[in-house]
Amino acid sequence: MRTLLFIPLFVVTVFASETTFLVKSRSMTPFLTPGDVVTIEENAYAEVSPARFEIVALKLEHPPFDRRILRVVGLPGEHVEITEAGIQINKKPIKLPSQSVGSYYVELKVPTFLDIKLQENEYYVLGDNPDHSFDSRFFGKTTQTSILGKVTKE
Repeated sequence: MRTLLFIPLFVVTVFASETTFLVKSRSMTPFLTPGDVVTIEENAYAEVSPARFEIVALKLEHPPFDRRILRVVGLPGEHVEITEAGIQINKKPIKLPSQSVGSYYVELKVPTFLDIKLQENEYYVLGDNPDHSFDSRFFGKTTQTSILGKVTKE
């Protein structure tokens, strides 16, 4: 007599969930301009957290509750300061990526001053074009649950 042994085989496939999005605002100019099409990788942060300077899509937790595309500047647990001298993280000046508009916070028409400590799961996000960006300077910190995914340019 023979006994057959059946071993079930489970195949798990994780599909990358992506959404395309048409950029409508000038908040990320010059890197992204109105009319650009970007991809939002919705599963990008399932296993990892957003890194500094990554561009993310987020859904605002407060009115107008819409989606924004912004750059991550401050990470959980960090001390973020913005003064006429620029941006500092934990008392150290940071240099923005080359596609950003240099030391633009010095050149704002309305001075921006900030001194904030981010808690666990909190991020500080900014637009590359601050005179046309509705970002953390206006709506405050954001959480990872509000971040819809990582943005890549088509």
